[in-house]
Amino acid sequence: MKKAQIEMQFNWIYVAVVGVAFLLLFLSVSSAIKKSSEAKIASGAVDFFDELFVNLQASDNTEDRVLLPGMTVEVAVDRDNCNFYTIEGTDQEGRSIEFTPFFSPEFIDREALAYTLGWDIPFRASYFLYLTSPEVAYVSIGAQADLPEHLTYFNLGSAGGFVDQNYRKIRFFSSSSNPASYSLDSSVSMMPDRDVTAVFIQGNTLRFYEKEGSRFVEKGETYFSDRPTLLAAIYSDSKDSYECNMMKSLKRLNALSGVMIKRTQALKQQASCSAAYYDSAIAHLRQLEAQTETPGISSLPNLAAIAESLNGVNEELNKMACPTIY
Repeated sequence: MKKAQIEMQFNWIYVAVVGVAFLLLFLSVSSAIKKSSEAKIASGAVDFFDELFVNLQASDNTEDRVLLPGMTVEVAVDRDNCNFYTIEGTDQEGRSIEFTPFFSPEFIDREALAYTLGWDIPFRASYFLYLTSPEVAYVSIGAQADLPEHLTYFNLGSAGGFVDQNYRKIRFFSSSSNPASYSLDSSVSMMPDRDVTAVFIQGNTLRFYEKEGSRFVEKGETYFSDRPTLLAAIYSDSKDSYECNMMKSLKRLNALSGVMIKRTQALKQQASCSAAYYDSAIAHLRQLEAQTETPGISSLPNLAAIAESLNGVNEELNKMACPTIY
């Protein structure tokens, strides 16, 4: 073989090796840029949620949203552990929501819809954060529902009239028809069972359901007391998730009830107004404290009546220009 031919072959080998090296370098840089970009987006999302939690006490009845491009928020929904959320597929550590009542599906994709609402019974006991996505369809069977405007919401006469449009999850709810009797459209029946759920509202009782094939099966019974707690049940994926987050609020209510009792006792000693009103308020506050001493969801239906009585006493004190309880 001639020397020129050998040199030409060597040059081609050299070019090929260099080309592969550049290609690998390009792929490595592209991958690093992609990971860096994803990490920045994930970090930005976490910063948004952290700021949202901080601002909860300064906002009420407000709606917000944040884009989650190529990202999924995973929320802990176990019965005994609903104290953190993570950005799936990133190295972002679980962020604590130990003291934040956080009602949501387990997974939130593409865009997060946030809603905040104060829980007053009758004084401000807690702030609820409701989080979901436009990919979740909320379907009311029967009466219209009072829901935040930004939700993907439908009001239908029957569950069979709802056709899946490639939603991530579907949440049926009704106060007039039991989900066990629903006939589902085939597009809904074909969805994964855990992605199609329902809640039946009767008085202050809630029954949670999950799809099994083409029908709904009951998964447990629990309770609510007012609109904020009813919304919490509608947003929550499961009974366990709902109850775990409600327990945070009940524990906080118990602590606040003790504080309010001491405050009212001090007002009774200092004010020149009738002590009977303060005695009445203390009695109602002790009821709140007793109902939440060992937090249990079964106490929720009792709280509304106690709160109404306490609110009545507070209004009377206000009319007499006396120091109010809250």
